[in-house]
Amino acid sequence: LESSLTLLLHCCQIPVLSDVLGDREKANVCSLPRPAQLCERGKGPADEFCKKIARAVGGTSDASCFRKRTCKFHVKRPVQHPSEPGDAYVSLCVPEFAGVIFPCRENNLVVVDPFFNSIEEEDGGPPTENAPNWHPLEVTRCGQVDESITSFEIKHTKITKPEDTKRGQFPWQVSLYRKRKTDGDQFLDQFCGGSIITRQHVLTAAHCFKDKDYTFNLHIGDFDRKAMEDKEEVFPFSDRDIYMHKEYNSFNDENDIAVVKIRGTITFGMYAQPICLPAQTLAYRDKYDCLISGWGRTWDNDLASNALTLKAARVGTLSQESCRKEDAYGTRIKDSMFCAGSFQGGADSCQGDSGGPIVCDIQDEFNKHYLIQLGIVSFGIGCGKINKPGVYTKLMNYQGWLEQTLTDSVKNIGGVVQKKVGG
Repeated sequence: LESSLTLLLHCCQIPVLSDVLGDREKANVCSLPRPAQLCERGKGPADEFCKKIARAVGGTSDASCFRKRTCKFHVKRPVQHPSEPGDAYVSLCVPEFAGVIFPCRENNLVVVDPFFNSIEEEDGGPPTENAPNWHPLEVTRCGQVDESITSFEIKHTKITKPEDTKRGQFPWQVSLYRKRKTDGDQFLDQFCGGSIITRQHVLTAAHCFKDKDYTFNLHIGDFDRKAMEDKEEVFPFSDRDIYMHKEYNSFNDENDIAVVKIRGTITFGMYAQPICLPAQTLAYRDKYDCLISGWGRTWDNDLASNALTLKAARVGTLSQESCRKEDAYGTRIKDSMFCAGSFQGGADSCQGDSGGPIVCDIQDEFNKHYLIQLGIVSFGIGCGKINKPGVYTKLMNYQGWLEQTLTDSVKNIGGVVQKKVGG
């Protein structure tokens, strides 16, 4: 693998939130009349004013208003601005939240960053038929990294040389902590990873909960596992909040998938964002460019400790045929699993990374790039060993299960999918 690679993944950089409007467009927005009481008057009048804003900046005519009275429209050719074309968001109401890009003092209109504001469409349509991802509980924005965060760089490719990351480069990454219920005041230890998929749900592996005689915590926005950081959120949870696949097989790790329902709401921001999930129609293939991340062991040794800060590595997906060879995993690899890494050894997930995401660069039919979590860290023989790449739960096979599980968890009828491990 080449050195000094960024997260371009050959051709695609992590999508970032960007200020689409240039100085001239912002001046035009600020020159408009004050939108009198549009926040209270409803969607119809707000939509009409949104069209005025769009015309003022040369945006598309199909401007529409969201629930928080925020206008969305597309700008094809920003003037005097280095940004690429994209969607712009202008709030009709003075916001009391983070994410203000540019305020107009003349008329109280505010150019905002939608990622910080929980903006939702009133009449949001479903994803397109051929989209590579789907929208759990109508989460329509995913796989995004704040533009103020520098790109993740690949400098090494061996498990003995784990890649350092910077906080915010993997905002979907979650850490799971636990301690024995009988351990009193002892600190909780990090034992697995996970990923944010909605404001109330974290995706992880079922095998992380083979033993439930623990007190559990979820850490959102975690980076240094020995420090409590700015905007890091901690959510305690118990076995009642764990939704495991009812057909998880602890002997061969088939259906190694689980969801944790959070008692509260994740605050999306610079260090916490959902990752995209693959649609069931997305075809698996080898040679997808992917990233794995976690706090697991940095080399394959029983005496090795988990990493103090979040690490990452670049891996490629492998064909099912090669992973099923006798000198690899043979018939243990089911259709609901896949391998990633190298048969020559090297970069791999390890103990402590379990349940974490493998995120891949996926292109749709229009050559648009998405960062999509293709799988969940499941199992392997050793870490970075020859002929033993990491094995992952294939998420394309579980869209239906996830849809049902997320819906049931919100309705508090988890008995449909919850199951004690080992039974």
